[in-house]
Amino acid sequence: MNPDTPTTAETVARIVAELLDLPRVPEPTEALDSLGADSIDLVELSMIAEEEFGIDLGDADLADVLTVSDLADLCDKARGVA
Repeated sequence: MNPDTPTTAETVARIVAELLDLPRVPEPTEALDSLGADSIDLVELSMIAEEEFGIDLGDADLADVLTVSDLADLCDKARGVA
């Protein structure tokens, strides 16, 4: 992997910051709800991630996503990286 290529967690954190219009990129351990995300935002985040990574995330899997890292891990699993 190219050291200049962002990790999945970094990319997901950037997506979260952009969608939620945050003044900073969140830490991987930050809870999405503490950042102001609701269930609709989570669906939007998953759709953006699907497009970004060329993956398909199951709606049932989103129920377990609580943090930025959880979403990144789910993306990695769907990409066959985890």
